[in-house]
Amino acid sequence: MADVPVRARKRDKFKRRLGLDKPASYQAPTQSPNSGTSRIAALPKDVRASTTTASNDVGSSVEVLDPSASRIATPETQALAQDRSLDPAGAATSSSANTSNNLPSSPATLESAHLRNSSPTAIPSSTNKPQPRDLWADALQKLSSEDREVIEGLRLGSTIQKPVSESISELLTLTTNVQDECKARSYKIRFRGNEIILRDVVGKTIFWLNKFKEVGDIAVNFDPIHASLPWAGVRFLLQAAIAEHDQMGDLVIATEKCSFLISRGAIYERLYLPGVIADDAVANLHDVLIQLYAEALRILALCHRMFVKNTAKRAVHAIFQPGHVSELLDKCEKLEMQVEYEAHNCERARSQDADEKSKRLLEILKEPILRTDQNVLSLLEKVDEKERLDMLDWTSKVLYGLNHQTVKEKRTTNTCEWLLDHSQYQEWQDTSASMILWLCGNAGTGKTFLTSKVIDEVQTCLDSKSNQEGFAFFYCNRNEAERREPLSMLRAFVRQLSTTRSEKHSIQKRLKNFYSDRRLMASELTMEDCKGLLLELVNIYPRTTLIIDALDECEKHKRLELIVALDYVLAQASNPVKIFISSRPDGDIKERLKDRANIEIDATKNQDDVSRFVNAEIVKHRRWKNMPPRLQARIVETLQEQSQGMFQWAYLQIKQLLDLNRPIEIERRLGKLPEDLKQAYDEIYNGMGEHEKEIADRAFQWIMCARHPLTTVELLPAICQDGNSDTLLPLDGLDEDILLEYCHNLLVIDPVRQVWIPSHLSVIEYLEKHLWSQAEANFLVLKVSLLVLHNTMFYNREESWAMKEEDSTREETVHELQTSREPNLEDYPHGSSDCSSPAVRIAIYDPLFTHEFRALSYYVRHNWMLHAQKSVVTDSSDRLFTLLNLFLGQPNNSSATYRCWLNMTVKDKPDYGSAIRDKGLTPIDLLRLVQDPEVSDCSVAGFAYCAFDFARILPNWHAFNWIGDERTAKRKSYLELAVSFGATHTCMELVKHGAEVNEQTGSNYGSAVAAAAGEGWQEIVEFLVKEAGADVNMQGGNCGSALAAAVRSNEQEIVDFLVEKGGAEVNMQLQYGGYGSVLACAAYWGRREMFEYLVKEGGAEVNLQLQYGDYGSALAAAACW
Repeated sequence: MADVPVRARKRDKFKRRLGLDKPASYQAPTQSPNSGTSRIAALPKDVRASTTTASNDVGSSVEVLDPSASRIATPETQALAQDRSLDPAGAATSSSANTSNNLPSSPATLESAHLRNSSPTAIPSSTNKPQPRDLWADALQKLSSEDREVIEGLRLGSTIQKPVSESISELLTLTTNVQDECKARSYKIRFRGNEIILRDVVGKTIFWLNKFKEVGDIAVNFDPIHASLPWAGVRFLLQAAIAEHDQMGDLVIATEKCSFLISRGAIYERLYLPGVIADDAVANLHDVLIQLYAEALRILALCHRMFVKNTAKRAVHAIFQPGHVSELLDKCEKLEMQVEYEAHNCERARSQDADEKSKRLLEILKEPILRTDQNVLSLLEKVDEKERLDMLDWTSKVLYGLNHQTVKEKRTTNTCEWLLDHSQYQEWQDTSASMILWLCGNAGTGKTFLTSKVIDEVQTCLDSKSNQEGFAFFYCNRNEAERREPLSMLRAFVRQLSTTRSEKHSIQKRLKNFYSDRRLMASELTMEDCKGLLLELVNIYPRTTLIIDALDECEKHKRLELIVALDYVLAQASNPVKIFISSRPDGDIKERLKDRANIEIDATKNQDDVSRFVNAEIVKHRRWKNMPPRLQARIVETLQEQSQGMFQWAYLQIKQLLDLNRPIEIERRLGKLPEDLKQAYDEIYNGMGEHEKEIADRAFQWIMCARHPLTTVELLPAICQDGNSDTLLPLDGLDEDILLEYCHNLLVIDPVRQVWIPSHLSVIEYLEKHLWSQAEANFLVLKVSLLVLHNTMFYNREESWAMKEEDSTREETVHELQTSREPNLEDYPHGSSDCSSPAVRIAIYDPLFTHEFRALSYYVRHNWMLHAQKSVVTDSSDRLFTLLNLFLGQPNNSSATYRCWLNMTVKDKPDYGSAIRDKGLTPIDLLRLVQDPEVSDCSVAGFAYCAFDFARILPNWHAFNWIGDERTAKRKSYLELAVSFGATHTCMELVKHGAEVNEQTGSNYGSAVAAAAGEGWQEIVEFLVKEAGADVNMQGGNCGSALAAAVRSNEQEIVDFLVEKGGAEVNMQLQYGGYGSVLACAAYWGRREMFEYLVKEGGAEVNLQLQYGDYGSALAAAACW
């Protein structure tokens, strides 16, 4: 992506090391043109050493070749050499133009030869300006005689020169051919510890060629002759790369490096001219450029000398000896830093009023390398905007853009720059290899802000110019269900990579086809689906960047699966994939990422950021301007020193200082600041008053375990209830401001989403470790939830608290509640004719007739069972059992409260945006259950027991003889219903108490084992087959058998188990469903790997004639795919 800005940051970092970060008006000291030695002496030791050794004879140890051997020695290049004349870049021209092979051997004769052979199209220099110096000719003279002879032979000097634009165009064509070759063969090589993708390296070469051409179009004094020498070498490298596939990688890397140096140097030469810039500054720049050019020529000479060896010699002596090339590249990189140093001095001396051409040259220096590939556009399909949004929302509804905007707005200005300057980050950006960069740091060190800075950097770069690069990001958050699931992250990545910035009304054809297939199957994206789609998408883009914040906030037991998926994409991708991950150094994450490129945050790295944060926040003190300067300085210094790089600690101390008014109070506070975050939280919590703590405790527990971030209208009525009373209590004046005061900055309101969140993740960790477990917090929420459900029975609240027909989503309902005016009962006196409406009649009698409980009621209706599941391990299990029994009633005779809940939930519109399908109960699954008419009519509480896996919570229910013939509207038995929801423990209890395992049902699957296989519940499949005696070959349902159900759902592991250990008959003729056989099912759904497995491992007969189904054979079914 942004390779040039990375180099620019290297330059800026180097400037700071040398004390050169001074304003442009600063005047460099005057020195003589020959004062290069003294300037070098002022450089750092490591840089100074490279200067004095840069001109050493690198190639002198290599065997000396006959002059004739220095000519191009491949079949392709020999034909060109026979013409005896080449253009400035080595292009063939008229052979009659060259009458001699003698090349100038000294700077003077070489310069005169250049002047004599100048192109008629070259723009002459102004007579009142010094003649431009040929730095490449000077560089040539620094080489050994052997290297010089090789370079001179490459050029084969000619008397007729082509325009530079034509020569570069020919080189671009040749480079594009090399790129196509790299792409077709998916070339990758190991270089400096990374697996380099050659297609991307060649793409950089194309970028530098275009930049050189652009310099020629801008600079009036552009002289193509001065560039003929190195471009002839580049042309040789490209020709050799095509001819020599075995050594293509080394040649391509050398080509890119030389192209970069030639183009970069050309810009500096045209930008800083003698007569315009002080002579000594220009002379020093030229001296370093000559040294850099000499190294580039040595690389070219080394490549040529090794390439012209015959095949047998190259087998013994590879084209690049690893130590040799590293030495050359290291010298180039050090010299690049010196060039930047001297260019900065020239820039200081240059006039402030730069002309437009000079400004454009400076812009070229800063332009990032952005990849383009028209093939990306060819794989897009224009679709109707509504259809496009429907497909994208089906893929993911995570508001990743809003999440980023929230973090970005909180980030202090001019912070996080140190990360972009870090060498590991620059290497991650610059190298043409797929890489993971891990940013690790402890709690409160600003990882999320740093990640947001990286996102901004990439986004800004991609928006600067047309390109076809892929980019996606994701902010994990353990307090939001949809943001802590790895599947949710991959779905968000797929969504972002399915569209491009340039084609806003199009979508990737692959996603469109996938969407259609899954909708027909009434299915959603799985981890395997996303992994496959993600790999396909990153292989479409010439380069893809993926950014993940707070990986440690993902579900711990699922992180490994995510990292394995990312590793798979990295290993299989044919184009560069850059993955940036930030997290704490948790053990499991550290074990997987410790060997990757990593940057660890500590106080030495982010101290400047903490200082800027403190300065930006402390000035908000209302009496800051009136404070003595000495006290101001002490506040800032104390917070900076004691923060130890922790933003959260600094944030908490600043908030407390802002509440103090008198200097003496501030002085005392500064003298007893807590040492760390744990002490800071202890101090805040222990300092709360009794009433504050009562309300704050409830708020903390609700925020700890809420299924989604709560709004004010959801949270306030919830924390007014203690969970032990029988009636709901009103708010009694509690509002946002009071709650914020009670929570003392541990809970805050997100300014964008308007929801309550902890001020930092470490707050929740502190609460969990020192105050309440998740199970205890869930138990409190469950008690309040059941209290709300019980009280819904009164005052016709079933109607007044229901979600209205016009409310399409929870968000719209909450917005209405937040903006609507509560009814004033004084407007409707008793006996008034205006109180005829039901709502007004309820208002007169219901003590809670306000809008304040409606949003809480909606939350409770859709989440009480999830809190019940997480409350199992509390010490109050008897109390939990009692509350649930009162709510549910008996298994086959439910309570009025349960039926009221069921009726209200059936009427609610499903909020599909918050659902996450990851083999577990979701709001959508709940609605699939309760919207069955027969379930609603009979209101059998036993169905809730099975679907919600309440076997552990309600052990006494097994004493009832209720496991009989009840069926849902979709003809599912109790056992099949438990299987469908993955309720493993409940399945075991049902089988133990008499549930019929091999009962054929009228559902889509036809049996419990087929339902388990089709839904992907491997543990339940193995239990039913191994321990419960399920018949895996029992037929029925829309798939025909359990094996066919697993094949259709693409559950490879379950297929393996059924075939290898379950006794499934692969060639069984299926009388049910439309496939006729398991193999035909695999063929119809395009399960290629599964098809091959069934044939090779399962013994499936490909030509089996089918007696049932719609196709007659598996091959005929395949034709329908």
